[in-house]
Amino acid sequence: MHERITVLFLITLILAGCAGAPLSMPGDSSMMADMMGPEDSRISVPAGQRMLIATMTDRAHERLTDGRPINAMDMGGGVLLPPAYRDFLADLQQRYGIRRVADWPLKSIGVRCFVFEVVGERDRAQVVEALGKHANIETVQVMQRFKTLAGGYDDPYGKLQHSYQDMAVEETHRWATGKGVNVAIIDTGIDTGHEDLKGQFHESRNFVDQDQAQFEQDLHGTAVTGVIAARTGNSKGMSGIAPSARYWPLKACWSQRPGELAAYCSSFTLAKAINFAVSKQVDIINLSLAGPPDPLLERLVGKALEREITVVAAMGPEPSLRFPASMAGVIAVEQGEGGNETEGRLVIPGENILSTRPGDEYDFFTGSSFSTAQASGLIALIKERKPHLSNDKIEQLLGAGEARYRTLSTPPAAGLNACRLIARLVGAVCNENRSKRD
Repeated sequence: MHERITVLFLITLILAGCAGAPLSMPGDSSMMADMMGPEDSRISVPAGQRMLIATMTDRAHERLTDGRPINAMDMGGGVLLPPAYRDFLADLQQRYGIRRVADWPLKSIGVRCFVFEVVGERDRAQVVEALGKHANIETVQVMQRFKTLAGGYDDPYGKLQHSYQDMAVEETHRWATGKGVNVAIIDTGIDTGHEDLKGQFHESRNFVDQDQAQFEQDLHGTAVTGVIAARTGNSKGMSGIAPSARYWPLKACWSQRPGELAAYCSSFTLAKAINFAVSKQVDIINLSLAGPPDPLLERLVGKALEREITVVAAMGPEPSLRFPASMAGVIAVEQGEGGNETEGRLVIPGENILSTRPGDEYDFFTGSSFSTAQASGLIALIKERKPHLSNDKIEQLLGAGEARYRTLSTPPAAGLNACRLIARLVGAVCNENRSKRD
């Protein structure tokens, strides 16, 4: 273990582009095989500004493919496609100037998701409008880009976890540690072998590429995860808010450059990850990212909420870039001084939060990504004690005035008192000498 902590003050990051911005993909010019999954294990998606996403109902897809699984087809020409499917793709290319580069089943909402590239000089907006009228196409939209928003135990760095102490988390662990709660962290990859994180993960998936080495070196996902999941009482590093929960690292974002905190995600990668989390019926989905409104992702997040999965998302700084936190029913989290909640958002301090970084190291991070992680950890504690509590009730509980505290920092800020929240649920009383911050 490195005994050195590099203090890194990072500003909150905002979305770097909109629908027309270049879609940077890992591996320079392509998404690798695992992004496509078994259905498209030989198809890559090149970077560029001309990507579209379309959906087709499962029924229409089965009709065109004669019900044959996509992995039995060779899109490269070795095995003949079903005639109706082959003719469909050829017609799209001729009529609209687009070519299919990938597709993926989104079973949670009953559709097949296609990625098309506009070829030649055709205007993408015009193609979107025209393609939307096709009899076999259910919906069509541009590929959009999202960005991550970073800016008593014997754990040696515990005294540096100011937010953790202000929340009175250690006191709270008498009653709840997140046991039995499943948390999907949709982010970049995570250092699953980190000394403070190993053993915390149930199942991981990479919806971006097949680069496992890079998965383990990704910074943003590792830092977000440490806030929630770091093991306690192991004489290592720090403590997480919900150390006994089961974590599902789902990589849907990639770093702009290796070792950087800034990371990007696309409509397609996020759709696959959210669909997977919904299919596994996790309890919480953590989305420390934001971007523009996205119709396909809205359907998937809506399906998660319909199934009483709690979705926690970071608020972007600009009103037009606050999706999916802007959706009704999503727990929207903003970095800042708590106690000023308006417009349905939860404000949690997120400055200089100690967390894990790849290679058994630790650092301080700032941004609403880490405020969001704190909220997800606290919700995991709530769900351990009250697994059937509705999302509406959880949101009301988090907004209760009696659950607030005033930090001891100068100037003081406000945040959530985990001890009071959980004590209220179990009919207990906090040790006021340790948890009261008023």
